[in-house]
Amino acid sequence: DKDIDREMSQIGGGGGGGAGDGDDGEEAEGGELGGGPTVVDGKIVSRDVLQGIRVGSAGGWQLEIFPGDFLVHRKYGIGRFEKTVLTSKKKLTDEEKQAQRDRREQILREAVKARGSKGMPTEEVQKIMNTFGKEEDKDPISNPQSTLLEITYGDATVHVPVERAYRLSRYRAGDAAIKPRLSRVKGEAWLKAKNRVEASTLQMAQDVLALYATRETLNRPPFDPTLEGDVRRFETTFPYEPTPDQITCFEHVENDMVWRGGPLG
Repeated sequence: DKDIDREMSQIGGGGGGGAGDGDDGEEAEGGELGGGPTVVDGKIVSRDVLQGIRVGSAGGWQLEIFPGDFLVHRKYGIGRFEKTVLTSKKKLTDEEKQAQRDRREQILREAVKARGSKGMPTEEVQKIMNTFGKEEDKDPISNPQSTLLEITYGDATVHVPVERAYRLSRYRAGDAAIKPRLSRVKGEAWLKAKNRVEASTLQMAQDVLALYATRETLNRPPFDPTLEGDVRRFETTFPYEPTPDQITCFEHVENDMVWRGGPLG
């Protein structure tokens, strides 16, 4: 996946290098305390104060995260969302490139025009041109911005553009009090873990299919329907009024016992 590989294009050495895919990135840090406050730099901070972000798609997919939340990336594994950051957009559409060129030419013409009849020295024109695409360039057309999600891993930091946030999901565990170990971007630990889970899930599915296939081969003698009177007398010993769902359940069990010759479903 070339898009995913670009997210690693700038990963540095161990201990927290940077990673970007040429579009955007961001960063944050902290530990999660259930659904309430979060620990940031050793201080308890309300989640309302933290700068969270909500991303989604027209199809209904949504992801809302706050600094310190744990996420799972399809390729990199478990990481911690740090913050969102703005950076110059590197990958522009043809329309955006043309609009960028037109806007920069307009900026130069307006700067020259502002000098009047004296004109503008070539050095000053070059100085303005050198600001294009840099931090000083605040024009949204000349220097369009992208938003990145900065995610910390055990050995690196990865920047994921918000338009590719569909590769992320919230980390969910049975015991939220236990912080997960951050995955390592380098190496194959996460890939091996995914392969183990995939193999285990496949084996479980095969076991369930084999179980139901075996059930279809088993037979038992059905219960005698002439004993229905005994069943009704037994029902009268139930001291409570059954609910509609209970009545339906009783009927299904009775039908399985009397009219089916296989194991009860």
